[in-house]
Amino acid sequence: NFTYCPASGLAVGNEHSEFAGWAFPFPGVSLLEEFITEDEEAEIVELMDRDDWKPSQSGRRKQDYGPKVNFKKQRLKAGSFSGLPSFSKKIVAQMEACPVLGDFFPVEQCNLDYRPERGSAIDPHFDDCWLWGERLVSLNLLSPTVLSMSRDSEDSIQLFPVAGK
Repeated sequence: NFTYCPASGLAVGNEHSEFAGWAFPFPGVSLLEEFITEDEEAEIVELMDRDDWKPSQSGRRKQDYGPKVNFKKQRLKAGSFSGLPSFSKKIVAQMEACPVLGDFFPVEQCNLDYRPERGSAIDPHFDDCWLWGERLVSLNLLSPTVLSMSRDSEDSIQLFPVAGK
């Protein structure tokens, strides 16, 4: 019913919904559109495809760069992890130069390939923050992406009218 507006930081009621003309603050979310160029995107994908993809749950393919994590037991093993792939260095440097990501230090990277023709999707879930904290950074490539978020609280949301509606 609402779409996040990166310019205002508000969740704004969708035009043809009962919430059209209304909004509410949505703190803690930042959307950086066009973070990389199309040429950078093509180069990253070409470099990713040089490594093996492993089939994973829900029809997706996956590449993991990071320590092995057992979320149920809340245990971590460094194993053979020796750092992020070399093609990530430029992206990490761009993140460090970005004010909202300046203090972000990536310690793992998961490349995920979702294709509708394979029936791949992410089921609704809560990301576990016991190890990495509450920050999740996602770089979406090759297609438009929709991230649906919901509240885990029963507290009410204070709506206010959007100017000009």
